[in-house]
Amino acid sequence: PAQPLERLENVESIACREIARRNETQFRWFLDGSQKTLPVWRVGIVPIIVGIAAAGILQRDEEGGSLLVGETLAEGRTWFIPRETGSPDLQRVIEALEEAGEIVEDPLERFIDEDMSQYLAYAGNYNRVILHAQEAANRARGDMEQTAAWRWNANVRETDPDAWLVIDGRLQRQYRNAVGLVKDPTQQHLFGEEATLLFSLPQGHRTTAYWLNQGKRGGSDDGPELRNQTFTMWYQRMWPAQGLDARHALIRVETS
Repeated sequence: PAQPLERLENVESIACREIARRNETQFRWFLDGSQKTLPVWRVGIVPIIVGIAAAGILQRDEEGGSLLVGETLAEGRTWFIPRETGSPDLQRVIEALEEAGEIVEDPLERFIDEDMSQYLAYAGNYNRVILHAQEAANRARGDMEQTAAWRWNANVRETDPDAWLVIDGRLQRQYRNAVGLVKDPTQQHLFGEEATLLFSLPQGHRTTAYWLNQGKRGGSDDGPELRNQTFTMWYQRMWPAQGLDARHALIRVETS
């Protein structure tokens, strides 16, 4: 369903604007994360999965080169194993990993209180365990990215107060001089004629900006921590999309 919008830039409905092109930028930092989710063992039908993730911030120097801002680096390894199968072999694996200081999470934990028969059915489905482990690994990587953003805000931002940070993905909290770059928007904010305008954006153009009304967030891709925050947003088209998917090279920008 459509969410209530507050349209900015003195327009009554979302409009198209050409983006001014200038050979300069105030973006100095770029935050991104990377992960691998690997099934490495198997006990019966249940895969033993490890998620390896890292996140950090690159800083652009005056010559255009990049270096890693060391105090923003976060990295970690998490094992994903269903804990409630009743299998003594799986339990021994979990105990051995935890005794070695490893982090073990149950990728099916949210199904425990709902219906144990469903939990056990999912635990016996090799592909299902991998799917939920990947989802959990994505959340773990997202937490690392937020740790990197917090460290930048606390320790790095004031070293160049006029410069900006680009975060690969959505903003999770308000930061001055930071934008979130959503390269694959999964939640549609504009509908009707405004959506037609959005999907018809030419290369190098953007929509006017808007706010989702505070307290009205909470769609399928919104976590609860976002529901009471208001971000300024707009869409823009980076490359031509004629003859391609209407979402091609369409990104959403978010800022405080």
